Amino acid sequence: MARDAPGSGSPVLSQARFRVASYNVHGCVGRDGVFAPERIARIVDEIRADVIALQEVVAPSDTDGIPGGALHLLTRSFVGHSVWAPAYHGARHDFGNLLLSRWPVVTSAVVDLAMRRREPRNAIDARLATPFGPLQVIATHLGLRAGERRRQIDTLYRLVKESDGPWPTLLAGDLNAWYPFSDILRLMGRQMPIRPSVATFPTPRPFLALDRIMLRAPGSHMTVFRHHTEAARIASDHFPVVADIDLEPPVPPAVYLRSRRRRQETPATPHSISRTRSVLGFAGFVGGCLAASAVGGAITASSVGTWYPTLTKPSFTPPDWLFPPVWTALFVLMGVAAWRVWQRAGWTKGRAALGAFAVQVLLNLAWSFLFFGMQWVGVALAEILVLLAAILWTASRFARIDRPAALLLVPYALWVGFAAALTAAIWLNN
Repeated sequence: MARDAPGSGSPVLSQARFRVASYNVHGCVGRDGVFAPERIARIVDEIRADVIALQEVVAPSDTDGIPGGALHLLTRSFVGHSVWAPAYHGARHDFGNLLLSRWPVVTSAVVDLAMRRREPRNAIDARLATPFGPLQVIATHLGLRAGERRRQIDTLYRLVKESDGPWPTLLAGDLNAWYPFSDILRLMGRQMPIRPSVATFPTPRPFLALDRIMLRAPGSHMTVFRHHTEAARIASDHFPVVADIDLEPPVPPAVYLRSRRRRQETPATPHSISRTRSVLGFAGFVGGCLAASAVGGAITASSVGTWYPTLTKPSFTPPDWLFPPVWTALFVLMGVAAWRVWQRAGWTKGRAALGAFAVQVLLNLAWSFLFFGMQWVGVALAEILVLLAAILWTASRFARIDRPAALLLVPYALWVGFAAALTAAIWLNN
């Protein structure tokens, strides 16, 4: 639940408690159209964060480093502990991510997240020396398209997994994941399970939780709120998201190594495949489904022009020309859904879901054979009800692995439900 930012009288954070924030500053251009980095700097100071990730920072090339310049204004309260990672270098300005810290930055690296023909993106991976030990912070701004974000979050997932250590790890930034069951949030949540959220966009009436702070620190607690002030409402189209974090004591190295060894024995990581194999898999699943559609069409053609026109059909029967394009589109969606599950889980972990998928495809072909091939309308009616149940079961199995894949089966289930009603009416009328 959203709440206003604590006032200036908030207590100073203890060594076991600290504050993190993430803020998309919209190029320091407010909703009033004014470029005002000093206004953003005042809001950053108000938040009183120990670590803050800023996105869409614009730093004009001719003023950077000069008192009054954008970077100088934004970093002045952090005594030089900052990492500037421009994703775009222009003739007049740079544009990118900025990480600010009240603690020394021990190491930092910029991770390239750029995708072909999309806006340049990157992430900052920094290790901070805090009073309570090392702290890893990843600050980023993900792309606008779902496929782009998925590849970017895969990169960050591997980054977090490979740096698996006893220290806390934070991800802060504008993830552009606007719906609560986003697959990128669920994927990253496997490594960073502490991820409460609050709506931050748009500032006139926020209802989308685009800006996120996620934490990996077993046993710790994080309270998230937006810095909801009138100045913040005007300064950008995003409100800052702020998190107060209470850390559990660091895990002793020996205990950590034992727990890590147990995790390695029973890994729970997403299936990783090469881009070429992914493309071939997509072609295989979609092509296989279209081949199944073609087989069903061949069976249907055996009597669609002879026996089928002689049946008494209900008034809600669609025109004959509608069936081929609808079935083709549905089989394409089925192929994409199965490919997504395979891509996420592979053959081994996705065996049950993909097995259910294969069964319902066979049942689909069986209905065409029973209705058009054998002209057993009553038997076809009973079989299509089994098919509908199989589709729903497949969707439930898919949802456990990849929710969008399950949603891709919804039009198919609705159409088969309609086909069942049509089959029942034909059986009753004939």
